[in-house]
Amino acid sequence: ELMVKLKPALEQVGKWILQFGDKIQAGIDAFSATLDKVQKLFDQIMAKLNGKGNNEDELLEQVFHLFDVSGNGFVETTDLHEVAELYSITALAGNLSEELVKKYDTSGDFQLDQEEIRAFMNDPRIPGAMSMVLRTYARRLSEVGGQVASARQRDEVSKATVNYFALACAKNMTRVAWLS
Repeated sequence: ELMVKLKPALEQVGKWILQFGDKIQAGIDAFSATLDKVQKLFDQIMAKLNGKGNNEDELLEQVFHLFDVSGNGFVETTDLHEVAELYSITALAGNLSEELVKKYDTSGDFQLDQEEIRAFMNDPRIPGAMSMVLRTYARRLSEVGGQVASARQRDEVSKATVNYFALACAKNMTRVAWLS
């Protein structure tokens, strides 16, 4: 009897989803793009107000390993595309990665070493990229920690452990060797 009473309401909701679903998704996409722009502006304003900290070398060391997804000791355009996807850096998703590698690759080997990545990280077209990647990495570690803490079944623990390994191994290929 409950289903008989709910059926007309559920059918109407289904019609609304079909009718407005694409419009809602387009609105969410536009909102997300606007939010990215606001975040970029906020990062630029904060950088101007605060200036540079005195721990840039330490941050650069941590970020370099996050950007060196392939683990070869250099950052290549393929690494940058993977980082763009992993850490939601929309500016690096397009052709900007190739342009920046060409601009900051002083050795001409189409790879960025640690000194070249320092200049890359300070490019005004990707303001706050270093701090954004570190914040995103920390947030994802926290999410995995929450998954592990709340896991009650063996499969939940396994999934949380896999998520941790995927995140940790993406940062440091040495950990992959330890695990294997």
